Order: sequence, then structure tokens, then C-alpha cells
Amino acid sequence: MKNYCVLLLLILMLSLSACKPQEILTTQDMELNSNELMNSLMTSTPFKPIANEVEQKSEIKLWIPEYLSGIQIHWKDNSKVLFSTNEQDSDCSFYPGNEGEIVGYFTYAFVAPFNIIQDDITNEQLKNILLRNFTDQPLDEKIYLSRSAYTLISESLGDLSDHVIIVSEDEIFSFTNQSSGNYGLVRFDQLEPKWKVISIENLSPFDQNFDQENYYLNIPIRLHCSQSDLSNMILEDLEGKFTTRNTDKFTSVLITGTTALTRATADRMEKYGNLYPGENIKPWFENSDIRHISSETPFYDDCPPPNPVQKNLVFCSHPKYAELFSFLQVDIIELTGNHLMDKGVMPFENTLLLFNQRNLQYYAGGFSGEEAEQPALLEHNGNKIAFLGCNIAGPPNVWATETRSGVNACDFSKITEQIHTLKEEGYLPIMTFQYYESNSMRPSSTQMNDFHKMVDAGAVIVSGSQSHVPMSMEIYHDSFVHYGLGNLFFDQMDSINNRREFLDRHIFYDGRLIGTELLTAKLENYAQPRPMTISERVSLLQDAFNYYMLTE
Repeated sequence: MKNYCVLLLLILMLSLSACKPQEILTTQDMELNSNELMNSLMTSTPFKPIANEVEQKSEIKLWIPEYLSGIQIHWKDNSKVLFSTNEQDSDCSFYPGNEGEIVGYFTYAFVAPFNIIQDDITNEQLKNILLRNFTDQPLDEKIYLSRSAYTLISESLGDLSDHVIIVSEDEIFSFTNQSSGNYGLVRFDQLEPKWKVISIENLSPFDQNFDQENYYLNIPIRLHCSQSDLSNMILEDLEGKFTTRNTDKFTSVLITGTTALTRATADRMEKYGNLYPGENIKPWFENSDIRHISSETPFYDDCPPPNPVQKNLVFCSHPKYAELFSFLQVDIIELTGNHLMDKGVMPFENTLLLFNQRNLQYYAGGFSGEEAEQPALLEHNGNKIAFLGCNIAGPPNVWATETRSGVNACDFSKITEQIHTLKEEGYLPIMTFQYYESNSMRPSSTQMNDFHKMVDAGAVIVSGSQSHVPMSMEIYHDSFVHYGLGNLFFDQMDSINNRREFLDRHIFYDGRLIGTELLTAKLENYAQPRPMTISERVSLLQDAFNYYMLTE
């Protein structure tokens, strides 16, 4: 009976449940239940971030070693970069290692005093002197460099040998000047005219198209950061790679000696073409930014056919010969020559008109004395160059006056004032002279005094255009003085000295003259110079350096 009552009670409860409406859960109810479930599953353990998640930094601590200081680094916005003085506390650093993105280059020059004969050294020869344990052979050579250069180069190339000696930057030259076996390592942007830059495996930072990838003393600087995201932020903020040799600050100027397209030179042009004289040395012109010619003859249509054995010294050139200047991409024509008025005023003025038609800028000559006095101004890669010139040797009939065209006569008081003014305006003055001719490589004391006056006024280069033989040179108060370059295109082949030629390739960087490369040529066939052989070049340099001077 008891079991029967329990069964009836269960049936009654099921019946009542079946009659009750079913409860419907809304989305909100489900979310609440889900949240309650998640909360019930969570513990009181604090949240731990994922290991590879990077905290966004408000600023990045960048450490730059002291030996890399003094270099211009251009940023898009360096507000997030904090320059740290503590390497251990920094997020990123610049260093000369082998890993990381390259952010810049330090280019060093292998140098010796300017009057050294040596032009090149091989990588192996340099490593023998520079690196420890690279050779077992005894060496007499030494390399002097600053402490910062020592640190940077040793960190990049390895342990340096005992032949590498640290001195102050101001002492490097004095030590290298003591012996022919002493060299220096100088940062490219710190070079001065008293140095000769020696190429390494025929590569030089003076090269127009500098091959920095294969140049041994081009040291890459890399970026290392503790996290890759920080590296990306630094790289994105840099405007470009920094360098001690910025192509956009580099200018090369080629200055040449006497050009007279007449007599036997003109005869060869008639036979072999107007471009014939320049064919062998065209690369020297192509590898210069500004190209100078000292043209010493008038151009006009009625110039007689050339006579290679002409006896008199009355010269002229046919206008078609000016095609040679276009072939060589000449930029600037000097008009100080004493033969420019040989055929009178009209042919000289035709010469000026011809140059204007060919867009050849000229200086030291003009339609009046006022024009002849005006400097020729050029600007390239931020380097402002001013060319000035005058004729001191005469004859007086070539000199321009207030009312007549001609050549600029030397008025030292006026020229020195011009040079001083141009220097104050930020120009780098180049002064060229038609001086008194001499057959000696050694300048006279009078010539030295007159050339020195130009430097004292502010000229960075003083060059003699008058000489038909190559003459010696001088570094005078950080300016380059060359007393005579010899002929460029002129038919004098009666002596070996008349055939030997200098072409001076001057290097400007960031508003300074930093060095000069002496190019050497020998005249062939009365018209066509060619690069000298090694033995010919050594002979010329030895003769010229017998009278070389350094005046600091």
C-alpha cells in the first residue's frame, strides 16, 4: 500500500510539470550565464603577458661611441630618440661590427706627405703593416693615426700591429713627414692639401665614381638593438646612411696648361679630325665635375690653313676646332694668353661670340676692361667656386681698356680685393696667371711672392698658365700653388720638358679644398697628349719635387 502511494505521487508531479509553460533563454541571459561561467573558472592569479609581445616605448635610448661622434646624422623626427651616454643602459647602438643593418660608413684615406712618389699600395701590402700576425716578415713602415681611428679600425678589421701608432690628430703629419716609410690614416672629410692620398688596389676616395664596396678602408657602421621592432623604428627615422664621404658634397676641378690649336697641332687636327688631340685623355675630363682650358689663340673664319713649320709667332685657330672643347665637356675657358690679340680686335671679339654661342663660360678676357675683370662663378654640390685670372707678361696691346676688348691686365690691389670679397661671400677663389715665361722648373722669388699674395688674400688655388714646361708646386698656408703646368695642346716637341705635362685635379669637399691629384701626360705627334708610363711619371715627379715646398 505504501509503494502504491509513492507511485501515485510521482505520476501527479509529472503531470503538473507537463502542464507548466517552458522557460525560454534570451541572448542576454546566455551571455550572463557565460560570463558567470568564465568568472567561476578564473583564479586569482594575475594576468601574465605573452612573452614575445613588445611594449611600445615612448623613447629609444641610442648609444653612439665617442669615436663615431662629430658625424652629421639626419633624422626625419628624432623626438623618440634619446642619445644615451651609457652603453649598458641603451636599447640600441651604432658599432662597426658584422651583424645588423648598415646605417653609415666611415671612409679613411691612406696618406703620406704630398711630395711622395708612391701612387698605390695593394691590400696585402697594407695588411702587412696594419694587422697583427698577418706577416712574419720584418717591416720598417709605420702607420700613424688618431685614437678614435685606432679604436674604430681595430674593432672592424681586427687586432692592429705594433707598426700602428696612436698620436694626436695634430701630430699625424709631423710623424709621417719624418721618414719615407711613414704613412697616416686620416678620415676623408678631415683631409688637407698637404696630404697625398695613396690609392689601395687602384681605388681611391678621390675617384669620381668611388667604389666604396671594394675599398679596404671604407668601414661600415651598423645598428644593433635589443629588439627588432626598435631597429625598425630607428631605420625608419633615419633619412639615409651617414658617411664621411658624401657624394653630394664632393666636387672635382680639372685645371690644365697652355692650349694653342695652331701650327702643327692644327695641322694634325686637319688630318685626323678635330677631336684627335683629346682622345687619349678624355677620361680625365669625364672624371671631373668642372673642366678648365686656357685657350691662347683667337678663333675666326679667315684664319689661314695651318702651317706646321710656320716661322712667325702670329697665331689663330679656325672656329671648327672649338669642337674639341665640346668633346671634352669643357666648362670654363681662361683668356689670359698673350697671343689672343695676334690678329687684332675683331678676331678676338669673334672668339668671345663663339664661346657664347657654345655656352662656354670664360673669364679674364672680355669686350671691355670691366668685363675682363669679372670672376667666373660656379656652384656644384654646395661648393662655390670663383675663377679669376690676369696677364702680367703682356704685351700691352693684349690688355683690355675701358673702351676696347682684350685680356685682363694684372692690377694686384684690385685683384686681391676681389679675392678677399669673394672669400667673405663663401666662394673658393682659384687664381690663374699668365706670368713671365721660364724654362726652369724652379720658380723665381718674384713669381713666388706674387703667387703668395693671392693666397694671402684668400685664394685656395693659384696656378700658372704661362709655362710651356712643367714647374714645381708648393703647399702654402693650406692652399695649393702650382707655378706652371706646362702645355696641354700645343705643338712644342723640341725638348723633353716641353712634352711633359701636368693636369691638376683638385678635390673640394663641403666647402673646402682637401687635396690635389697630379695627372701626368706626354705629348705625341705634335698634338696628342697621352697618360705617362709609370717610369715617365716617376721621372717627372722626381724632377718637380726637387723644388717642392711646404709653408704652413
